[in-house]
Order: sequence, then C-alpha cells, then structure tokens
Amino acid sequence: MKISDLSRQKDFLITIEINPVSGMDIEEMVREFSLVKDKVDAVNITDMPGANLKMSPWAAGLWALRYGVNPIVQYTCRDRNELAIKGDIYGLASFGIENMLILGGDPTHIGDHPGASAVFDMDTVSLIRWIAENTSICTGAAANPGADDMDVEFAKMEAKAKAGARFFQTQAVYDIDRFERFIERTKRLGLPILAGIIPLRSERMAVYMNENIPGIYVPEGMIERISSAKDKIACGQKMALEIIEAIRPLCDGIHLMPIRHIETALPIIDRVLEPL
Repeated sequence: MKISDLSRQKDFLITIEINPVSGMDIEEMVREFSLVKDKVDAVNITDMPGANLKMSPWAAGLWALRYGVNPIVQYTCRDRNELAIKGDIYGLASFGIENMLILGGDPTHIGDHPGASAVFDMDTVSLIRWIAENTSICTGAAANPGADDMDVEFAKMEAKAKAGARFFQTQAVYDIDRFERFIERTKRLGLPILAGIIPLRSERMAVYMNENIPGIYVPEGMIERISSAKDKIACGQKMALEIIEAIRPLCDGIHLMPIRHIETALPIIDRVLEPL
C-alpha cells in the first residue's frame, strides 16, 4: 500500500530498513521479513548501502512482495545509466511495487568496489519527476534534520516535493529541539515526514556516527549513558523510545534503521504499537 495512502489512514506510521543479502541465499532476508511484516507499515529495501555489494534492491523488493511485505524499494542515482534506471522502474511498476525512496547514493570509494564508476545520469530531483510523470509509484525522498545549513536542506526538500515526492524519511534524530525546528519549517510542504531512528548499541557506535556521518550528532549525555550502562542494547533501546515519545506529536511516523541488528528494533516496535 502506498505510504501517501497509509498516512491518511493512520496517525503514526512505522517503517523499518532491511538490507538485501550479499549473494543469492535469501534465507536470512526472508527471516527478517517474517519478523516484521505484521508489525510495520512498510519495509525499506536498501540499495547497496555504503556502496557495498548486495542483491539488487528491485530483486529483493520482489522477494518482499512474495513474502507478504509492503516494500519501499530504495534506488540510488549512483550505479545505473538513464536507460537502466527507467527500465528497472517500469519493471518494478509492472510487478506492483507501490513505493520507492530515491537517493543519491554513498560514494563508491568508501565501499567494497572502490574502483566502480559513479554514473549519475540523473539526479534525485529529475528521477523523482520522471517517476511521478510516468508511473503511479509513490515516491519518497530523504531529508536531514541535522544538516549544517537548513536553508540549503529545505531548498532540496522543496525541489523534491515539487518534482513529485510524496513523503520524506529522515536521517537519524537524536537532538529533539533541532528536530522540532526542522518540523516547524517543513510543515508547509504538507507531506508525511517519518523520523529516522537508529538505536545505539555502544559508545563506539555513537562516536563513529558523530565523526563520520554528516548531519548526525549524538549528544554527549547519550554517549555517557550508553558508555556506563551494563546492558548497552537495552540502554540504546530505552533512549530510542524516549526520542520517539518526544517526537511522536511532531511527525507522521518513524523509520527504524537497526543497521544489521533487526532484533534490537523489535521491542521498540512493540512498545510503539502499544495503545497510548
């Protein structure tokens, strides 16, 4: 079901990210589908995150459909020329894929094929526009509430919305005040915004994100909490739930990114689904 339709039917959406497998054995991916398919509104199928080789997102998206999951197929502008992109999207539409998330893609030099070419025949705005004009797919885009220059970030969001984006999923949220200011500014776009949630698993993970991922800042207080916690997974889950509770009145849902540890997200989903 389309995210745009779901957002009109439900007060608060839950989506989660699952990485396709590194190879052809789909057993682990199917196991993860089974864990979440009855709990979430849609599952994001990532497109070679970190520029690392995985099964193509369109293929994993079709497996998701087969196993009863509502997929959001992520698609980057990085890897394919214009012909390949448009051909893939026609194919996805023909199989009944209803949701896509259009991204630029991580730079190839950081991944496991550093010599691979970055194509970029189309940018995110032109691809969103083409999908909107030629298919009925509900297209989403990324947003960053922690961007250093919010004027530039908002201009990007506005361009994507004008091109035909119908929802936004954000980078991970840790700073509540900053997210509130972001929502206040983006409210006039009138589109569903799903706040990114990455449950922390260790102090090292938090420090790495602060140092290496633009737009993410984990406050020192959170780093100290997880550093001193005996059960770091439980502490990360608790902090994620505190963030969700604080931002729930502000946005249209959450997008969970457990980063290859889907089990850590399951108790969070269960708590969010509890009656208010």
